[in-house]
Amino acid sequence: MKRPLHVRRAGSALIGLGILVLIASCSKAPTPPARPQELAPQTELTYAPVEYDTTAFRVHFYWNGYDDDGEVVRFHFAVDNDTLLPINQWRSTVAKDTTLLFQVDPVQELKIHVFKVSAEDNAGKWDLTPASRAFSAKTLPPNSRILRGPAALNPLIGPNFTYEWEGIDPDGGETGGRAPVDSFQYLLIRIGTHVQAGFDDTPQFDQNEYVAMIRASVGDALPSAWAWPRRSNVLNLSDWKWQGIRGLKNRFRNVTPGEYVYAMRAVDIAGATEKDLIFIRNIRHFTVTNRNSGPILTTCSSILNRCLSPAIGPEDYARKQLQIFQGETVSFSWSASAEAYGGEIVGYTFALDDTTKFQGLDFRLTGATFQPSQLDPGPHFLYVRAVDDGGLATNQRIPLLIVHPDFKTPGYAPRILFVDDSDFNLGNGSAPNDQVETDWWTLANANGEGPLFNLHIPYSEWDTTAKAFGTGDRRTQPDVTELAKYTTVIWVADQASGSVETGLFRSVAGGDYSELQGYLRAGGTMILTAWSMAQSTSGTINLTYRTSGLAALVGMCAAYPPGTRAFNETIFPRMFMGIDNSYPSDAGRRDNGAFDFTRGIPTPAAVAFGFDTARVDTGNAAIGQQYPGNGTGPTYKWNTQPYGPLPSTPDQQLFPGLAGIEGWYMAHNFGCQAIQFFGYENHNAPIAQVIYTYHGALTGAAQNGPPSPREGLAVGTFVQSHDLATSGGHYVPTAAIGRIALFTFPLYYLKDADAIDIVGKSYTWVSASPTLP
Repeated sequence: MKRPLHVRRAGSALIGLGILVLIASCSKAPTPPARPQELAPQTELTYAPVEYDTTAFRVHFYWNGYDDDGEVVRFHFAVDNDTLLPINQWRSTVAKDTTLLFQVDPVQELKIHVFKVSAEDNAGKWDLTPASRAFSAKTLPPNSRILRGPAALNPLIGPNFTYEWEGIDPDGGETGGRAPVDSFQYLLIRIGTHVQAGFDDTPQFDQNEYVAMIRASVGDALPSAWAWPRRSNVLNLSDWKWQGIRGLKNRFRNVTPGEYVYAMRAVDIAGATEKDLIFIRNIRHFTVTNRNSGPILTTCSSILNRCLSPAIGPEDYARKQLQIFQGETVSFSWSASAEAYGGEIVGYTFALDDTTKFQGLDFRLTGATFQPSQLDPGPHFLYVRAVDDGGLATNQRIPLLIVHPDFKTPGYAPRILFVDDSDFNLGNGSAPNDQVETDWWTLANANGEGPLFNLHIPYSEWDTTAKAFGTGDRRTQPDVTELAKYTTVIWVADQASGSVETGLFRSVAGGDYSELQGYLRAGGTMILTAWSMAQSTSGTINLTYRTSGLAALVGMCAAYPPGTRAFNETIFPRMFMGIDNSYPSDAGRRDNGAFDFTRGIPTPAAVAFGFDTARVDTGNAAIGQQYPGNGTGPTYKWNTQPYGPLPSTPDQQLFPGLAGIEGWYMAHNFGCQAIQFFGYENHNAPIAQVIYTYHGALTGAAQNGPPSPREGLAVGTFVQSHDLATSGGHYVPTAAIGRIALFTFPLYYLKDADAIDIVGKSYTWVSASPTLP
């Protein structure tokens, strides 16, 4: 044990004095003094862990040194096994402190260490009894997560893929705080195989068992004795070793096809490994095939309801031709992702018709706009390509057919396309068969000429049900090449229009491209009569009902931010109809106002056009208070009674009016945009002008309750020719939508005279659209 320095100094002084006395008493003549023995320096630790205590793995040591007959010029220090070496082989420094990082046991996250430091003086002597400290270093385990790469639930991927990850060390910072991890280990286990002869094959994948086994692999390999369920033997899988890697990405190339499990764990700078690995976060299961599909490439367009189905790989599948009317400016945009296999997109390119004109790859090249001058009538192809960081490419081949709208040819004679989109199915005995309803429209009948017959304009019929025969679809809508022949389309949709089954839904909202929207954008005109029109012209979800859905009580304009899917899928109600919301008639109880539409009340604007009341044909002026139970009396179209036995009392009139007739809330700002952005023909009237409002029977079975909840809401409108807010307020007829007449009630169920009058006056108005020659 070393004595304190003041004691050592006092002892040295007494010894020196004794030597002088001895010389003086024994020598008769002066002699030279003996040279004193050089003393070794001394060292002490001034700041270090307490002996045998536990501390963090990052330790800052401070020390000092003293020399009685000289000065300390440097220090030597060593750690653990290096302390057994001669002092002159220790690390040297002139500083009096240092910070050292100590390794820990990767499993226990704790390890005992020894630190020693020795001073050296100007005579080259070392402190042969260095200051020493024994202690334990401990660390908090790091954690990691996979950011990019093949997903966990066994996707099929190609032989080239990439994983990216990140890791955090909770005590790895310079001051002991959080810090990124840059050292990791991974396993890429091929199921059903082994690495070396003499080891067991990895068993069939079971998520829970593989997670447990990988968690137990705290050393440098899978366990050497693992009891697998449903296996009689204990498996030795220790030939699968954890592989160390620095950095945050690992590219795997030309991996043998098969089923794999990938696991990733972090290792901190003290050597501690991550524990409690989690499926998906740290562990993935996937299958490698012999073909890399490439990025997922998705293309959208200004003329599409939704983006096209994505392309994957160098060869695109045969796509349905997009028929587009000549004269449209068409914009396309695209994006791609290689995240499914951990890749990154490095660039895009495109070409119209000629693939030899592909531009150079550019990550910023994510769209193109084609002017009408670039899209002559006839077939075209748009080619889009995306390339990832591994050189894998996906090509998308989009066939286009540019169709000239014949109806815009100067001198073109008016023609009508009558679209029969009806297949009635009503439970109260009021539904005609399809042929009866079609004949009512097209032929002369007992009450005179039918609405379409009365126009005396050449027409063709398109029966959506008949056209779908043999196709696998329930109904088929007319395509662009058919619509191009007609100046006006009269479209009649039945009660099913509240679903996704009608041709109207398929043409407006159910497909990638809306043929009907394209026809109207080209300047065509339309008379549309349909049940539940707001529903049937929105997306596949109930987007525009006041009583349900995201737009309930607030409307589409407030509920759906521009650019969202819901906003895009309500383009027809917003930009072609001018409504913000609707109130359905889908409640089955009379006290909720079901089955109550009896009249359409003309607005002052409608009266100015010459319209009169639109009356549901119940066969009597009292609207549903009489019933010719003996089969005699006047004929009528709407049965006010339940289908079947007669009710015993008159207060059971369960069907006093038409069912399924919604009422519209008109948008305060047409299209949910400021009116100054639109170009439209008549600034003295709103773009969407209400023609008819809802009038229903009083609620309740006895019709003695409050008014219908839809009372006074719009049910019929005239929509002016206008653009889609693309002109900055300057109306150009050749680039505008044609006039539209909309009625959200079926004209068939009106009294004949009223229906004929509505069709005639509507046709007179739409056929005068400035968009027609």
